[in-house]
Amino acid sequence: DRRVLPMPGHIKVPILSGERQSWTFSLQSGQILRAVFDQSDADLAIDIYGPDHTKISGFDFSQFGPEPISFIAPQQGVFTLEVTARQTLKPAALYRIDVEAPRVPDASDSAHARAEQLVSNARFEMRAGKPESLISGIAEIREALQLWDTLADPRMAAYARLVYGNLYGLQSETDSAIEQYSKAAVLAGHTADTRPAGE
Repeated sequence: DRRVLPMPGHIKVPILSGERQSWTFSLQSGQILRAVFDQSDADLAIDIYGPDHTKISGFDFSQFGPEPISFIAPQQGVFTLEVTARQTLKPAALYRIDVEAPRVPDASDSAHARAEQLVSNARFEMRAGKPESLISGIAEIREALQLWDTLADPRMAAYARLVYGNLYGLQSETDSAIEQYSKAAVLAGHTADTRPAGE
């Protein structure tokens, strides 16, 4: 059962643990979709599929709290956004979607899209847990941190530092992991949202 994503728009949606929901949206080639999913009640994973149903992007930053997505269409068409509830805090969970109007991205939009995808990729590499995956994840998170610093986004930089620390921890580099966790806590303290300091 697919629903049409409001662009722009704001909507609250009920979801059950393990449930998968699909939303469709249309973009011209090169346009950007920017949205924030409020995960107050549910840990969401978000995947985007192209007009040919091939997966293009995946987003899964933090377990709870705001989950931003920036997607630049590689072609014109109707895309599918798939939301999966990995976990919910209560049986009747809700998530909120805040969607901006589609537009041609500026340099800041493109940097956000790149940084968000790098953090998501690093998180997937972390879950894979293989030595080569952890090395790739660290390289991706370093590039993401450069972008977040340029964009002056302490909340997302804090989350990137948290993932950075987890990657070091999986490599048994305890001192480096602690250093990144400490930097994440400092950055999170500069925001109104303290959730990036932990998952």
